[in-house]
Amino acid sequence: MEYFKIKNFEKYQHYKNRRPPWIKLYNDLLDDYEYCQLPDASKSHLAAIMLLASRYDNKIPYDEKWIAEKISAKSEINISLLGGFVIKIAGKDTKASKTLAERKQSAPLEREKEKEKEKIKKKHVNFSNDFEVFWKYYPRKEDKDESYLCYKEVLRIQDIGPDVLITASKNYNAANKESEQRYIKFAHTFLSKGAYKDWIKPKKAKYTPKTYEPNFKTVSKEQRSKNLDKVKKMTEKAGG
Repeated sequence: MEYFKIKNFEKYQHYKNRRPPWIKLYNDLLDDYEYCQLPDASKSHLAAIMLLASRYDNKIPYDEKWIAEKISAKSEINISLLGGFVIKIAGKDTKASKTLAERKQSAPLEREKEKEKEKIKKKHVNFSNDFEVFWKYYPRKEDKDESYLCYKEVLRIQDIGPDVLITASKNYNAANKESEQRYIKFAHTFLSKGAYKDWIKPKKAKYTPKTYEPNFKTVSKEQRSKNLDKVKKMTEKAGG
């Protein structure tokens, strides 16, 4: 029987004993690039599997049907999509564990991300010239360090040039000149969740129909008199 476990589960586990009433889930998971690339269903499955791990001492049977039944999943479970968050273990030999999905960016990317995070913590980040151009146009100037990390990851993983992201930043800025800051995405969210893809080409301006303004003409006294006469004649005929 094969099993798998949640990577770095001790980070989420508060109690040492099995079946704890709750586990910790950090909101910085929303800024994790690999998590953001998961399908929505897999994001929900991951959270439920973390809860399941707390019940089984972080040793879960590698059985997708069994897991679906345990977490009451309505959609199909695909453990292979969770490669960056789970580790496969063969039977009792937990030391012989290996990562489930051996993607190109898995191990090297994790190490590189950790190095980048350390740089950010030390506040010794040297921003590239192309990122500075991107940042110049971006309409919300918050979390620059974190945004730079996401910017570099997008360029590397999506294999695109800086000009693509700079163009998206310009177009997004042009469309939000009148918007309040609270309605504008953070740059790291704009990048990590792929929103930039919608702004590579400028959006067409919304069609605003012209307001109809009726042109009322003043009725002359003579015309009013004629209208009254017509009304009187119509009334007399109706009465007769």
